[in-house]
Amino acid sequence: MKGKRGFSLIEIVVVLMIFAILAALAWPALTNYYRDSNEEIYLAEGDKVLTAAQVEAKKLCSEVNGATKLDDIALKDSDGKILKRTALKGELVSIYPNDTRDDVGFFCYKVEDGSCYVIYENGKLYISKDEVYYMDNIADRVRRGFLILFGDMWEEYFSKSGKVVMDSNGPNFGIKYEAKLKEMGIDISLCSFRIYVNDHGKNGDGSDATFTLTVSSKRITNEMAETKEEFQITRYIFTGGIKEGNYSKYTGTAKAVLKSENDTSGIRHNYAVIEANANSLKPVK
Repeated sequence: MKGKRGFSLIEIVVVLMIFAILAALAWPALTNYYRDSNEEIYLAEGDKVLTAAQVEAKKLCSEVNGATKLDDIALKDSDGKILKRTALKGELVSIYPNDTRDDVGFFCYKVEDGSCYVIYENGKLYISKDEVYYMDNIADRVRRGFLILFGDMWEEYFSKSGKVVMDSNGPNFGIKYEAKLKEMGIDISLCSFRIYVNDHGKNGDGSDATFTLTVSSKRITNEMAETKEEFQITRYIFTGGIKEGNYSKYTGTAKAVLKSENDTSGIRHNYAVIEANANSLKPVK
């Protein structure tokens, strides 16, 4: 009886090549299955966050000018309570009310392993590899805040001093009015603003002034000015004072520049501001 012959080197190589081809063909299907199953898990986590956030939002609604309204900052400060309800270990990066301020309108949730973000926006949940800010929401809240503050701001700053620029990072009035927005429940910790008066007008009270309000998509820093980093902006151009509907709205990009100013104690501060020139401005209807 003849002994059994072993596999030859060529046969072994052929078998390995077949396995390699089969593995290559199967790999995309396996990775797609893994990715899809992971996305389903992350979206389910996002759904838990949404449910918990909506419960917390209803608890936080308070009476503002006779109407039930949700406070931006109160909602943001409740992020720990929201995640506690879900027992999830990710991070609620940002959360904002909807336009009518009676429910959750937007949130950005970072999953525990940091591989992606679950975004809730326009009534839908989706996955993003990048952190997302609700830029339009933030910019419009700043604009609405200045509708209320404009009279005091004009009297205290633009009219008395004859100044034409106010920056949110400024050591004097910029920081002061940022704090006033915060007191109104408008959180702008993730953005910066600049007001530039093109024409003080003739009435003296700003009712016929022409100026721009620019809100950045992120909080600008001195480092951003030094590296010439570009960011998204929303710009409102007002003609005839700040009035609801009395403006044109644009989006585009800009860079930060450094500015120097003394505070009320005479201490010199260098800080970043949104540059006056903007790129690729497009009207928003």
